[in-house]
Amino acid sequence: MTDPSTTDTTDLEVTAASYDEAADELDELLVKIEEPGLDLDELAGHVRRAGALLAWCRARLDTIDADVRDALADVGDET
Repeated sequence: MTDPSTTDTTDLEVTAASYDEAADELDELLVKIEEPGLDLDELAGHVRRAGALLAWCRARLDTIDADVRDALADVGDET
């Protein structure tokens, strides 16, 4: 996993290998966002990155939901 502390958080392209990896990066960003005295430019970058990760996670969950529904429908068709 890429270390988010060394990642340019203004890079909004999410290339997470897994949902868990994206969720872990989100958790790390939330800790940083809550730090007192955080520079406003850093805060803005972290919030943009968190937004991109959230959108990626939502899309991934939608894909997984559709895959599960399709698999369950296939099982129902076989019985």
